[in-house]
Amino acid sequence: MSDDQANRMRRFWDLPDEVDDPLWAARRRLSRATRGLMEACLRYDGEAAAMDAAAAQVEALVADLPLGPSALDAFRAGAYFERPLEYTDRSVLMGHSNPFAPPMEPTFEEGISVCELVLPERFVGAPGMAHGGLVAACFDQICGHRVAMAGAGGFTTRLTITYRRPVPVHVPVRFTCELVEERPNTLRLAASCARVAHADETLAEARATFVLIPPDKARALISGLAQQS
Repeated sequence: MSDDQANRMRRFWDLPDEVDDPLWAARRRLSRATRGLMEACLRYDGEAAAMDAAAAQVEALVADLPLGPSALDAFRAGAYFERPLEYTDRSVLMGHSNPFAPPMEPTFEEGISVCELVLPERFVGAPGMAHGGLVAACFDQICGHRVAMAGAGGFTTRLTITYRRPVPVHVPVRFTCELVEERPNTLRLAASCARVAHADETLAEARATFVLIPPDKARALISGLAQQS
């Protein structure tokens, strides 16, 4: 991969704090509001009538917002490459434009990808604990970020998680990831999660392997999906 391609890969993850595009900004605002709605859906414990009234308002709002193209549709039409950061901003864990996302905001410090966040109620498995599958997803995301910071692009081929203690919700936690082995076609990574206030107490660890795929082959793979749909 050329230096220019590597820099583009890194920039693809560099989401702006503020956006000028009115629709993008509105999508972020709606996502923030929806995160609050999701929290209320899980934690409101008042009158059924209030919940029914809220549901009716949401149903009316959804009816006024018809669905546009999916990410795959945008890829097929070329819009995905015209506005790459906007689509990164819709990703399931990092996206400020995705109401499910916490969102994660990874940074790169001295060769290590780092992300501090508070996992919300919608990530609960057992009471007070984040679902193990969602913890694994966060590990996959932070490992993907470290791969991108290496100037590479690829896909996860193996992700192994060791859970040592429950990962709490509503408490600041930190995910970190470092590169441990680099081969011509693969990268191997090690990641960990701990409470921000107790960095020496590891909650979970991960080992990941990513296969590296040149941009043209990645596009060909996704194009194959687009043709099948």
